[in-house]
Amino acid sequence: LICFCGNFGVLLLNPSWLNIDGGRTALDVLEKMVNVTMMRGAQSGGVVTFEPTQYSATRSPGKPPPLRGVRSRVVNAKRTDLSKGVRHKVAKDNCERLTGNLRGWNKSEYNINNGGGRLVKGFFGHTRFATSSKASFDGTHPHRWSERRAYNMYSFGSSSASSISTATRPHSVGVENYIT
Repeated sequence: LICFCGNFGVLLLNPSWLNIDGGRTALDVLEKMVNVTMMRGAQSGGVVTFEPTQYSATRSPGKPPPLRGVRSRVVNAKRTDLSKGVRHKVAKDNCERLTGNLRGWNKSEYNINNGGGRLVKGFFGHTRFATSSKASFDGTHPHRWSERRAYNMYSFGSSSASSISTATRPHSVGVENYIT
């Protein structure tokens, strides 16, 4: 994912990125991206990712689990490396404490279609130099644009489109928006 103006992101489309070393290599890439975007500003930065809100084996087959945003934000201290600070905060907020692996890298909650597919793990972030405000935690990206709210959604996927009764029933989905 190529972005400009201090934005960066990593999409882990292939589960091998997580299976090989629990996601540590992906975090190495993320740290390097923060390091490169620091030339646009290194006073503060942050990352948002999404993970399941509940861990349940009783979830409907083929239906992705509800997700919640997890923000990791850092205001850089004097003479410190923002990329290392952001990586440390992302690891603290998104990794299992004992193993250091990204949460969910081998959990059934991250599988959909009875194990036939995996949720895509993504990290989206921004670094900045405060030009119009003081460098503070409140001014650090990513910003939450809207609180989590439930909306009725209609599934028009190929598996449910074959059945009119399933396709026309809405299901409630929690939505929250972030700005990087």
